[in-house]
Amino acid sequence: MLKLIIAWISIMTTGVLAQSLSDAEKRAVNELSSEMLECSVYFLVSATCLQGRPDPSTPQITKNLNEQGAKFGELAITTGRIVGMTDAALGARAELIRADMMKAVNGNCTKIATLVEKYSNFCQLLTKNSDPRLEELMQGKKCTGLYKC
Repeated sequence: MLKLIIAWISIMTTGVLAQSLSDAEKRAVNELSSEMLECSVYFLVSATCLQGRPDPSTPQITKNLNEQGAKFGELAITTGRIVGMTDAALGARAELIRADMMKAVNGNCTKIATLVEKYSNFCQLLTKNSDPRLEELMQGKKCTGLYKC
């Protein structure tokens, strides 16, 4: 479903699409955008924390994490625009998410396991297919399954 919505947004204007969604659909799409942004920030923070490690695989891992972060950032923006989020609002949301993540690890990358525990499995599943998550959100299931509020 999300793939269809994103494809449609490239054809229609954001205002027209947002008007055609029910309130429940708007809430679900907005939450999905937020969760995608959380995954984006998670991947980018993880990449930052890994930089400079002596393991020879680190450069490839950080490259992959940065790519996943960028991909999710783009998806979060596209999805957020469906419900009328501006770039400024999405940027502010991303900054709040980053601040919360840094607070969770006490600003210390050695405590990244806290973020890994919360986001790793969820974000990997969301990477593969976001449609089941959108379906959950449409049913009002926000803090369920692998997503830990």
